Amino acid sequence: EIEQFSIRVVDSWKLGRKGVDDGALLLVALNDRRVRIEVGRGLEGDIPDVKAFRIIDDAILPRFKQGDVSGGVLAGARAVVGLIRGMDLPSPRAQRDDSKGWSFFLTLFGYAIGNAAEVFVGVLIGAGIGGLATFALGLLVLPTVFSLSLGGLVVALVLIVKIPRDSIGGGGYGGGSSYRGRSSGWTSSGSFGGGGSFGGGGSFGGGGSFSGGGSSGRW
Repeated sequence: EIEQFSIRVVDSWKLGRKGVDDGALLLVALNDRRVRIEVGRGLEGDIPDVKAFRIIDDAILPRFKQGDVSGGVLAGARAVVGLIRGMDLPSPRAQRDDSKGWSFFLTLFGYAIGNAAEVFVGVLIGAGIGGLATFALGLLVLPTVFSLSLGGLVVALVLIVKIPRDSIGGGGYGGGSSYRGRSSGWTSSGSFGGGGSFGGGGSFGGGGSFSGGGSSGRW
Protein backbone atom coordinates (compact mmCIF):
# COMPACT_ATOMS: atom_id res chain seq x y z
CA GLU A 1 0.00 0.00 0.00
CA ILE A 2 1.17 3.53 -0.72
CA GLU A 3 0.83 4.43 2.98
CA GLN A 4 3.25 1.67 3.96
CA PHE A 5 5.68 2.46 1.16
CA SER A 6 5.76 6.17 2.02
CA ILE A 7 6.84 5.34 5.59
CA ARG A 8 9.61 3.13 4.18
CA VAL A 9 10.78 6.03 2.01
CA VAL A 10 10.92 8.61 4.81
CA ASP A 11 12.62 6.13 7.13
CA SER A 12 15.25 5.35 4.48
CA TRP A 13 15.86 8.93 3.35
CA LYS A 14 15.68 10.35 6.91
CA LEU A 15 13.69 13.36 5.75
CA GLY A 16 13.61 16.36 8.04
CA ARG A 17 15.85 17.32 10.93
CA LYS A 18 16.13 15.19 14.02
CA GLY A 19 14.35 16.79 16.94
CA VAL A 20 12.53 19.22 14.61
CA ASP A 21 10.79 16.61 12.46
CA ASP A 22 10.03 19.10 9.68
CA GLY A 23 10.10 16.68 6.75
CA ALA A 24 7.35 16.13 4.18
CA LEU A 25 7.01 13.75 1.24
CA LEU A 26 4.87 13.98 -1.88
CA LEU A 27 4.74 10.47 -3.31
CA VAL A 28 3.18 9.56 -6.68
CA ALA A 29 2.63 5.95 -7.82
CA LEU A 30 1.80 6.45 -11.49
CA ASN A 31 1.03 2.82 -12.37
CA ASP A 32 -1.28 2.46 -9.36
CA ARG A 33 -2.76 5.94 -9.93
CA ARG A 34 -2.22 6.79 -6.27
CA VAL A 35 -0.74 9.85 -4.58
CA ARG A 36 0.11 10.56 -0.95
CA ILE A 37 1.38 13.42 1.19
CA GLU A 38 3.35 12.17 4.22
CA VAL A 39 3.94 14.71 7.00
CA GLY A 40 6.56 14.72 9.78
CA ARG A 41 5.45 15.15 13.37
CA GLY A 42 6.74 18.71 13.49
CA LEU A 43 4.44 19.76 10.63
CA GLU A 44 1.27 17.93 11.64
CA GLY A 45 -0.13 21.06 13.28
CA ASP A 46 0.29 23.13 10.10
CA ILE A 47 -0.51 20.36 7.62
CA PRO A 48 -3.19 18.26 9.34
CA ASP A 49 -4.75 15.35 7.51
CA VAL A 50 -7.70 17.41 6.30
CA LYS A 51 -5.44 20.04 4.69
CA ALA A 52 -3.30 17.35 3.09
CA PHE A 53 -6.48 15.84 1.65
CA ARG A 54 -7.60 19.21 0.28
CA ILE A 55 -4.24 19.72 -1.44
CA ILE A 56 -4.53 16.33 -3.09
CA ASP A 57 -8.19 16.73 -4.02
CA ASP A 58 -8.08 20.36 -5.19
CA ALA A 59 -4.56 20.93 -6.52
CA ILE A 60 -3.16 17.57 -7.59
CA LEU A 61 -5.88 15.18 -8.74
CA PRO A 62 -7.63 17.52 -11.23
CA ARG A 63 -4.34 17.96 -13.11
CA PHE A 64 -3.50 14.26 -12.93
CA LYS A 65 -6.90 13.41 -14.41
CA GLN A 66 -6.07 15.68 -17.34
CA GLY A 67 -2.74 13.89 -17.85
CA ASP A 68 -0.70 16.81 -16.49
CA VAL A 69 1.41 14.89 -13.99
CA SER A 70 4.22 17.45 -13.72
CA GLY A 71 1.68 20.24 -13.25
CA GLY A 72 -0.03 18.30 -10.48
CA VAL A 73 3.23 17.61 -8.67
CA LEU A 74 4.25 21.28 -8.93
CA ALA A 75 0.87 22.49 -7.71
CA GLY A 76 0.95 20.06 -4.78
CA ALA A 77 4.49 21.04 -3.79
CA ARG A 78 3.62 24.74 -3.95
CA ALA A 79 0.55 24.19 -1.77
CA VAL A 80 2.59 22.32 0.86
CA VAL A 81 5.28 25.01 0.88
CA GLY A 82 2.58 27.66 1.17
CA LEU A 83 1.29 26.08 4.37
CA ILE A 84 4.67 25.86 6.09
CA ARG A 85 6.12 29.18 4.90
CA GLY A 86 6.75 31.52 7.81
CA MET A 87 6.61 28.78 10.44
CA ASP A 88 8.82 29.34 13.48
CA LEU A 89 11.12 26.34 13.03
CA PRO A 90 14.69 26.18 14.37
CA SER A 91 17.21 27.32 11.78
CA PRO A 92 19.78 24.86 10.37
CA ARG A 93 22.57 26.92 11.96
CA ALA A 94 20.97 26.67 15.39
CA GLN A 95 20.77 22.93 14.99
CA ARG A 96 24.44 22.66 13.97
CA ASP A 97 25.45 24.61 17.07
CA ASP A 98 23.42 22.19 19.18
CA SER A 99 25.17 19.28 17.49
CA LYS A 100 28.54 20.72 18.45
CA GLY A 101 27.51 20.78 22.09
CA TRP A 102 26.32 17.18 21.96
CA SER A 103 29.50 16.11 20.18
CA PHE A 104 31.69 17.59 22.91
CA PHE A 105 29.61 15.99 25.66
CA LEU A 106 29.48 12.58 23.97
CA THR A 107 33.22 12.55 23.34
CA LEU A 108 33.94 13.25 27.01
CA PHE A 109 31.33 10.71 28.09
CA GLY A 110 32.67 7.97 25.81
CA TYR A 111 36.27 8.62 26.83
CA ALA A 112 35.32 8.40 30.51
CA ILE A 113 33.53 5.09 29.91
CA GLY A 114 36.47 3.68 27.94
CA ASN A 115 38.93 4.90 30.53
CA ALA A 116 36.97 3.25 33.35
CA ALA A 117 36.42 0.00 31.43
CA GLU A 118 40.13 -0.25 30.61
CA VAL A 119 40.91 -0.89 34.27
CA PHE A 120 38.80 -4.07 34.26
CA VAL A 121 39.01 -5.47 30.71
CA GLY A 122 42.18 -3.98 29.26
CA VAL A 123 42.84 -1.03 27.00
CA LEU A 124 41.76 -2.66 23.74
CA ILE A 125 38.35 -3.85 24.89
CA GLY A 126 37.91 -0.75 27.03
CA ALA A 127 38.42 1.47 23.99
CA GLY A 128 35.81 -0.52 22.09
CA ILE A 129 33.32 -0.23 24.95
CA GLY A 130 33.83 3.53 25.09
CA GLY A 131 33.33 3.82 21.34
CA LEU A 132 30.18 1.69 21.36
CA ALA A 133 28.72 3.66 24.27
CA THR A 134 29.34 6.90 22.41
CA PHE A 135 27.80 5.54 19.22
CA ALA A 136 24.71 4.17 20.99
CA LEU A 137 24.02 7.36 22.95
CA GLY A 138 24.75 9.51 19.93
CA LEU A 139 21.99 7.79 17.94
CA LEU A 140 19.48 9.43 20.29
CA VAL A 141 20.50 12.98 19.40
CA LEU A 142 22.68 12.92 16.26
CA PRO A 143 22.65 11.41 12.73
CA THR A 144 23.97 7.85 12.40
CA VAL A 145 27.12 8.75 10.46
CA PHE A 146 28.02 11.50 12.94
CA SER A 147 27.49 9.16 15.90
CA LEU A 148 29.67 6.51 14.24
CA SER A 149 32.43 9.06 13.69
CA LEU A 150 32.34 10.14 17.34
CA GLY A 151 32.54 6.49 18.42
CA GLY A 152 35.65 6.05 16.31
CA LEU A 153 37.15 9.23 17.74
CA VAL A 154 36.65 7.95 21.28
CA VAL A 155 38.31 4.63 20.40
CA ALA A 156 41.30 6.50 18.95
CA LEU A 157 41.58 8.80 21.97
CA VAL A 158 41.58 5.93 24.47
CA LEU A 159 44.18 4.01 22.46
CA ILE A 160 46.44 7.01 21.94
CA VAL A 161 46.44 7.91 25.62
CA LYS A 162 46.56 4.40 27.09
CA ILE A 163 48.68 2.22 24.83
CA PRO A 164 51.97 4.15 25.10
CA ARG A 165 51.71 4.15 28.91
CA ASP A 166 50.99 0.43 29.12
CA SER A 167 53.69 -0.41 26.59
CA ILE A 168 56.34 1.46 28.57
CA GLY A 169 55.18 -0.12 31.81
CA GLY A 170 55.47 -3.64 30.38
CA GLY A 171 51.78 -4.31 30.56
CA GLY A 172 51.87 -6.69 27.63
CA TYR A 173 50.27 -4.37 25.08
CA GLY A 174 53.28 -4.06 22.81
CA GLY A 175 51.19 -4.92 19.80
CA GLY A 176 49.03 -1.87 20.30
CA SER A 177 50.11 -0.09 17.12
CA SER A 178 48.73 -2.86 14.91
CA TYR A 179 45.44 -2.71 16.79
CA ARG A 180 45.14 0.98 16.03
CA GLY A 181 45.20 0.09 12.37
CA ARG A 182 42.32 -2.32 12.88
CA SER A 183 40.48 0.27 14.91
CA SER A 184 40.71 2.71 12.03
CA GLY A 185 39.13 0.13 9.76
CA TRP A 186 36.34 -0.42 12.28
CA THR A 187 35.37 3.24 12.26
CA SER A 188 35.06 3.38 8.46
CA SER A 189 33.75 -0.07 7.64
CA GLY A 190 30.07 0.87 7.81
CA SER A 191 29.30 -2.29 9.75
CA PHE A 192 26.86 -0.35 11.93
CA GLY A 193 24.64 0.60 9.02
CA GLY A 194 26.81 3.25 7.42
CA GLY A 195 24.69 6.10 6.17
CA GLY A 196 26.03 6.93 2.72
CA SER A 197 22.64 6.06 1.24
CA PHE A 198 21.03 8.97 3.07
CA GLY A 199 22.55 11.45 0.69
CA GLY A 200 23.73 13.72 3.52
CA GLY A 201 24.21 17.45 3.12
CA GLY A 202 21.90 20.37 3.68
CA SER A 203 19.32 20.24 6.41
CA PHE A 204 18.10 16.75 5.52
CA GLY A 205 19.35 13.37 6.64
CA GLY A 206 18.79 13.92 10.34
CA GLY A 207 16.12 11.29 10.74
CA GLY A 208 12.93 13.21 11.31
CA SER A 209 10.04 11.33 12.94
CA PHE A 210 6.92 10.38 10.95
CA SER A 211 3.82 8.86 12.52
CA GLY A 212 1.63 8.32 9.46
CA GLY A 213 0.14 11.82 9.32
CA GLY A 214 -1.02 13.01 5.92
CA SER A 215 -3.50 11.85 3.31
CA SER A 216 -3.82 9.73 0.17
CA GLY A 217 -5.82 9.98 -3.03
CA ARG A 218 -6.58 8.08 -6.25
CA TRP A 219 -7.36 9.24 -9.78
